[in-house]
Amino acid sequence: MTRVTGCGKPYHFYAITAESGVSVDCDAHTLLGAKREASAWMSFGGGSVTLIDKATKETWTREFWQSGRSFGWNAWKKIA
Repeated sequence: MTRVTGCGKPYHFYAITAESGVSVDCDAHTLLGAKREASAWMSFGGGSVTLIDKATKETWTREFWQSGRSFGWNAWKKIA
């Protein structure tokens, strides 16, 4: 599903689901924009996050890791 803005750039709709149970919809011009929004949600303590393109069903995940007092997120990985 896409929509077009006045300037002609299409939006794509994505579903963002965090490990904490938070689920939101996102519309972005590019996959990179959707990944940035999903990463912003992770900064609120969401843990690992999954991003799904609603039109193509393409699925990406970014996993949270913790080792002692250190923590972070792995790179985005396409899973479907």
